[in-house]
Amino acid sequence: MKLTKTLAATAFSVGLLGLSHGAVTISFNAVAAGGVASNLANAAGTPSNGLFYGVIVDGAGDGWLNDYGAISPSLNGMAALTSSLGDPTDDVFYFAGDLTQDTSALIEGDFATVGGPGGVTGIVFDFTGDVGAGDAYGLVWLDGQSGGVLTDAAFVVPSDGAIVNHDSPFVGVDPVRPATGLTFVPEPSVALLGGLGLLGLLRRRR
Repeated sequence: MKLTKTLAATAFSVGLLGLSHGAVTISFNAVAAGGVASNLANAAGTPSNGLFYGVIVDGAGDGWLNDYGAISPSLNGMAALTSSLGDPTDDVFYFAGDLTQDTSALIEGDFATVGGPGGVTGIVFDFTGDVGAGDAYGLVWLDGQSGGVLTDAAFVVPSDGAIVNHDSPFVGVDPVRPATGLTFVPEPSVALLGGLGLLGLLRRRR
């Protein structure tokens, strides 16, 4: 009974996501049919609920950077990413409309593996800038300004208006994936200004 309600709720949610005109809808769970997302962790390696997540789309097919400029996460938000030096890139971060959550109520297609903490549901976004069908994307989750990134051959932006399921990396027992590998750091000029401001405060206190 609980599984039936969960399936209905999931289908309804995906249906609502697909109502956005011209939007791409990607789900990361295939309940009772494929994989269920879990074990996305914080920087310390603890699977965690309540983390911002989304996808970074590689708009020009030249790969992702290890360090980007600092970002301000927001539900359903979007950030055109810069390098850590403040230079523009072709990469775009689309944030999901929810946070990582416990998926232990969901069961995979093998009817033996269930989800757990640190799961993701899916994301909806419109094409922006250089982003288009066929671009590779990475699933990214954040612990502050530290991020983990998961890539897969299936992680390709579908055609405009499509609704797809990209659950393949989550089939079977998920390894713990810490939020390490990507950093979002202030541009050097911003960091310098912050350091000068701190220095001024220290002098004032003396």
